[in-house]
Amino acid sequence: MNTDSSSTLFEQFPVELIRSIFEYLPPLDLLNAFEELNSRLSSIIREHPLCLPNNRRMSLNVYEDYMEYVLPEYSSQIVYLHLSEHRTPDAVESFLYRMYDQKYLFSKLKAITIRDIPLHLYHSLLANILPLFNKLESLTIDMNIDHYHYSDYDKWTDIDFVVSILDSLPHLRSLYLKISPAYDKNYLNDVNMISSSMSSHLHLHTLFIDQCSRQLFVELLSKNRLPKLRNLRIKFPQMMHNKHVLTMQSHQIPLNTSCVPQLRCIKLEVHTNIQWILDYLEEIYRSEQLEELIIHGYVRFSEGTDFPRADIVRKWLAMSKLKQCNVRFHFSVIYREKIDQQNLNDLFANYMKIFGRASIYQNEYILIHYPNNIKSLPNEDEEDDIGAVDELEIDESDYLEDEWIETVQNVSHWPNLRKISILGDCTKDKDAINRNFPILLHVARRAIRFCELEIEATLAFGLALSSNIELCKYLADHLEVLRFNGEDRTSSFLQLVQVVDTIYSHSSSSSLPLKKLTIFVDAKPASWLTIEHFQKGLQLVFNRFPSLIHFTLYCCQIEQFTDTIYNLNELLSDWSSGVNCGGSWSWRSQSNSFDLWL
Repeated sequence: MNTDSSSTLFEQFPVELIRSIFEYLPPLDLLNAFEELNSRLSSIIREHPLCLPNNRRMSLNVYEDYMEYVLPEYSSQIVYLHLSEHRTPDAVESFLYRMYDQKYLFSKLKAITIRDIPLHLYHSLLANILPLFNKLESLTIDMNIDHYHYSDYDKWTDIDFVVSILDSLPHLRSLYLKISPAYDKNYLNDVNMISSSMSSHLHLHTLFIDQCSRQLFVELLSKNRLPKLRNLRIKFPQMMHNKHVLTMQSHQIPLNTSCVPQLRCIKLEVHTNIQWILDYLEEIYRSEQLEELIIHGYVRFSEGTDFPRADIVRKWLAMSKLKQCNVRFHFSVIYREKIDQQNLNDLFANYMKIFGRASIYQNEYILIHYPNNIKSLPNEDEEDDIGAVDELEIDESDYLEDEWIETVQNVSHWPNLRKISILGDCTKDKDAINRNFPILLHVARRAIRFCELEIEATLAFGLALSSNIELCKYLADHLEVLRFNGEDRTSSFLQLVQVVDTIYSHSSSSSLPLKKLTIFVDAKPASWLTIEHFQKGLQLVFNRFPSLIHFTLYCCQIEQFTDTIYNLNELLSDWSSGVNCGGSWSWRSQSNSFDLWL
């Protein structure tokens, strides 16, 4: 052993290695650990790019530290902002207040995510704040239908989002939109209006829109409006309620390559009129510019469904072209009515005849890869690689199949699994309920990333779970996110909270990892909802989980239209007067929901 060798101090590492390590640390942790430790590390930190991270697992106090310390002191190093009020009431309001008051520089800001914020804040950001950042390259907007503030945008179309963003931010290079647009009888008039007024955007190279009409899709790609576009990803609506508004003419003029001369990759999720898509993309597919084309979706098949036959697809794929393009054609196709089953079987037989047996998987999926024929895909009798999933659903106990149980139990390692969901378990039979628990524990112990559990079940299921000490100990020591949905229409808020409390009472740990708890009470509010009941249940939550960050309560809406005493906005206006949570909080409520950020 060489006694003359000395250990290497962290500060003596090469600059590149230190920077790589710093990239794994949240900015606040980085600054708290290394700021002013010595002059070398301080100089590296002063050149290191920083961000305002996603606040979904950030406590209110930590968020305030970002607002009052990180952003003012290091604003010139901020390259990314995540602005969200999803489960974090008033977070963006707080940011904007300080933005106006302290006038952050953000001179190097390159990317922003905006998620689930009120409409007035969205207008303020788009009109007054975002245009100030002349180096902004990437913008992500997430205003999906399951968000708290969705109702603020429930009259907005995809045009309202897309056109205003492109007009306000002419230097933007990447735009990602996840929206739930409305389509009314005036929508086509709106399309005609932008057709004559929308200007070209000279820098955008990546565009992703989750829920975009075919009409807007065509307008965006026409008239050389996006001459730098290289990557395009579009999800079309399923048109369950908007079919009469969004119907396209049957013979669309194909997309001209001169309109999008740099377009290289296209990914489309489409559920109807697949033939229309093939016709529209014919010219650009023939050209030498396209490198990858992915068309996929979910189709409910009937006799009149516009789903192309295999010979038409083969002819389209094999058409003469200057450069080979990699194509994936993936569809889940099921029949709409029993009478359509034979027609669908004929369609599958047609595809197997043209593209081979491997093109049909599990009598539901059409899978075609071109030009490499069919890539290595599982045959109908082969098992899926279930161990590679990041979410696992365990069905109702009564319907668990022995073959599925055996498959799950044979998986020795779940490297990606973070979330397990037990959905629709409404049985009250104790023996049936207990079938789920060994599976849950077996999988959880073999999933190193497991941290989230969602339960949709009866109170009887919850009580049985809470008495399984071995399973409860493991869950309590590993879960960061827990959602319990009562499914028997008789369980009160307090009863469900008591189940959760009992589950965690079996842990010997002094520091429980749970950060987010969501309770959905399916019982009629008249059977339980009083301010005293709510306060008692919430106090139990605070007592058990002193490190909790987010708490959400959802209530059944049955009575809310007939009696205001069951409206949470009215009932919980003074909820905090009878509860001791031992810290600061921010909260909000709607008629049937309550959000608390701690």
